[in-house]
Amino acid sequence: MRSFDVAVIGAGPAGSSAALRLARAGLQVALVDRRRPPRYKTCGGGVVRRALRLLPADLAARVRGEVVEAVCRRVTVGRLRNGSETTLILRRAPIYMVMRDRFDALLAGAATAAGARLVVAEVASLHVDRDGVELALAGGDELRAPVVVAADGATGVCARYAGIRPARVPALECEVRVGRRDWQRLGQSARFDFELLDDGYAWSFPKGDGHLSMGVLSMTRRRAGLQRAFRDYLTALGLEEVRSVARHGYLIPLRGTRLAAGGGRVLLVGDAAGCADPLTAEGISGAILSGTLAAAAIESAPAETAPARRYRSLMRRWLLRDLRVAKAWARALYTRRLARGLLLARYSPAFSRTLLIMSGEASYRSALLPLPGRLLPAALPRR
Repeated sequence: MRSFDVAVIGAGPAGSSAALRLARAGLQVALVDRRRPPRYKTCGGGVVRRALRLLPADLAARVRGEVVEAVCRRVTVGRLRNGSETTLILRRAPIYMVMRDRFDALLAGAATAAGARLVVAEVASLHVDRDGVELALAGGDELRAPVVVAADGATGVCARYAGIRPARVPALECEVRVGRRDWQRLGQSARFDFELLDDGYAWSFPKGDGHLSMGVLSMTRRRAGLQRAFRDYLTALGLEEVRSVARHGYLIPLRGTRLAAGGGRVLLVGDAAGCADPLTAEGISGAILSGTLAAAAIESAPAETAPARRYRSLMRRWLLRDLRVAKAWARALYTRRLARGLLLARYSPAFSRTLLIMSGEASYRSALLPLPGRLLPAALPRR
């Protein structure tokens, strides 16, 4: 049996962010994933600027230089019922486009370069005792650590162990190759289009090799009709030449109810904790933030003490309160037509403030105040 200071299960943005910080702090870290990066991940691939601001500066620079395929300073919000749309051109890009296989591999590679040990194996089960957590891996190997960071998703072994059942909303994401004229028209802007579905939105993101990542999602649990809605979206955008469409359906977990299990020795992060934004369903920034906060809690807790209390405190301060406000915004946007019309009105303050949130200049709570507040990266727990 191999022993580590911390075992991190899942090498996505949440797990790799935690493993990177812990390894740089000098802890012995096992980063466990059932597949070796890079591996395809169904995702629109829009990394908002606040997600990059949460990464260490050197890693954020590598992301921009190595895996960003398109920098979107133009953001278009459309209302498909009346054909109106608003396009803003921002001085600092709020969204960067990536393919998740390369993005995730870069983050995991940074963690292993810092000293984390990548263990490619599926976790079959875990057992928590008085002194720590024992992981049984497929193939018969075993790991042991005083604490586990659970970043293996909403359906992973850790979420099942903790009894987590976050609400999951359906999405259909498609890689669409289009003709030259369609690319010239749609390849310069990140689009968010509303009123195709009353309870969701559609998106179109440009990627570096000349294709669009397009999709539709429902912010309720309604799954029927997404295929039809996607076909309607292609028509609404007036695409002239669709060369190929690769479809991928997936479920996005939203706010969970628990952050720790096993006497506080299993800390749930990212999708395992339901950290996606209830307004946009964007999950990368919540994943990176929760993984970073879990690592900060582990660093600050004595080795013989479970760090769950510190982790809950940090999450309440930096993420959970904001998600509650975002949920209220989402309720207005997706269930009340009048409120949606006001939020999406041309150049409305609400729309401008939402872009500030996406870019990392404000939080949802501060966006309700007259002036945007400072976001978290400068004030996150430091060693």
